Amino acid sequence: MRTPDDNDKKRARVPPAFLATLLALLQVTALSACVGNLPQSAKMQYTPEELVPQRSPFYTRGDVNDLPAVDPLALDDDMRVFLDDVLDRSGSQRVVLNNILRGLLDDDSVIEYDNFKTYTAQEAFHARKGNCLAFTNLFVALAREAGLDVEYQEVDIPHNWERRGETWVYNRHISAYVNLGIEGKFYIDFNLNPSQVEFYEAKRITDKAALAQYHNNMGVYWIMGDRYDLAYLHLREAITLSSMEPWFWTNLGVLYSRVRDDKRAEAAWLHAVALGNDHSAESNLARYYQRKGKDELADEFQQRVQRFRLRNPYYRYELAETAYYSGDYDTAIAELKTAIRIRNNEEQFHRLLGLAYIKAGASNKASIAFANAEQVASSNDARRIYGEKQKILRESVATEQKNR
Repeated sequence: MRTPDDNDKKRARVPPAFLATLLALLQVTALSACVGNLPQSAKMQYTPEELVPQRSPFYTRGDVNDLPAVDPLALDDDMRVFLDDVLDRSGSQRVVLNNILRGLLDDDSVIEYDNFKTYTAQEAFHARKGNCLAFTNLFVALAREAGLDVEYQEVDIPHNWERRGETWVYNRHISAYVNLGIEGKFYIDFNLNPSQVEFYEAKRITDKAALAQYHNNMGVYWIMGDRYDLAYLHLREAITLSSMEPWFWTNLGVLYSRVRDDKRAEAAWLHAVALGNDHSAESNLARYYQRKGKDELADEFQQRVQRFRLRNPYYRYELAETAYYSGDYDTAIAELKTAIRIRNNEEQFHRLLGLAYIKAGASNKASIAFANAEQVASSNDARRIYGEKQKILRESVATEQKNR
């Protein structure tokens, strides 16, 4: 674990097993474009307000019909005792920050990865497990109790999908921002390597927005557990708190699809597209209209999906991998060049480009690709390996030139 030092921005992290957990559900395998306008022939048969009534449209006897109030940042006596044990209250704010991090992270048995369950701060503290939002809740609660100025922040990480049965889950990421004034500003991240995370944009969000994301996560959790009554209540609460988040509506559409309410599912996905900035609603709509035999609408949304894919460097990387392992090195090189033009700080892009150049017999270009990979590498070991590859390639080129 790295603790804050004299630089203005540092990151703290837990063991690498932690992954992002702000979730958006996708019924199918394709990604989607984020286009705010709707085709004229796509009609919403329910208003957004009609999609989130007090009682779910599929309510049946025995269903839970209300949620107890929840405070993700509430502390209990055990957590306050923990702070009393680990804090040196005579030290500076930076010392206090280090005390909390060491108390949480130094014992490897303290943290157990559970990507799919989002806990409140109290639950995470006692369960000693959770996802990045759960442990960010825990850290924010403890740090604020210790007097630190802490906020939530969203991090724009690369697309991260996980398949669960017939459903794909899009993982988002959240961390904490600590402002210690003249002592520095720090990002406390429960997943990303400090050297990697500097490349990713982050924006601070309010406690209300973080609470909305907690309820969204719990909605996803209960969808996957087939408890649709609880899923609806959590998603309705997320939308009530933050109605402009497209992916909350996408998840609501998935829920309605699960209970076979196709018209409400369609309306929720269309509203998500109208809001924009979503990467799954249009893909769901493309498959939905295909099933319904509405070929024109299906084609329209599928084309949007494809346009998004081609602008997505990670999709280009996947195409390059497929080409590389099939022996089509020219195609792999072309796709990787496109991916790098879009996002040039991904180590894996440069690494595969170097390997493709080697296969294509272009040693000099391979050496340059590995030099670029070395520059953005996330660890000293990786940088050493890339340096060794460059040395071998230079020696190979020199030998070839000598033998000519």
